Amino acid sequence: MTQRTLKHADWLKIVESRAKQQQQQSKPKTKLSPMVILTFLLAMTISLLSAWALLKDTATPANLVLSEESEKRLNRYFTKQYMVGSWQFSHMKISKDDINVFIRIPSELALTGQALKGYIEQSLCPPATNNIWRDVNQFTLYMHLYSGSPRHSDYAKCSAP
Repeated sequence: MTQRTLKHADWLKIVESRAKQQQQQSKPKTKLSPMVILTFLLAMTISLLSAWALLKDTATPANLVLSEESEKRLNRYFTKQYMVGSWQFSHMKISKDDINVFIRIPSELALTGQALKGYIEQSLCPPATNNIWRDVNQFTLYMHLYSGSPRHSDYAKCSAP
């Protein structure tokens, strides 16, 4: 009888050791080698630096500058256009990439919405063959019509040739 318990005890040890081995094999290794960690850090550093360089290049576009001579020619052109009649060239605002031309009219037009924008584009914007487009160059030209305050103007973007 004592032999049976010895055999049973040996059998239990074998079964327990096999169970421990299976548990150890099924557990994933959580330890990473230092080479893998260094490679990962190097790749992340390179990708972050390249992304930063790309954003830095695209975030700072070249600032457009309208020369004084071009600004004078634009002022002369629009002043001559609206010298006769009740429509008057009021002023011109130049921002970093836009040129806004403001024209004062005595009373509001009967047009609204897309019809008014179409009228401004076809009637007030300089023709594509006009030399003024050389001065406008890389800027976007907007024509504004207003009767009360320039803040409440109706405007349209002129399409460059």
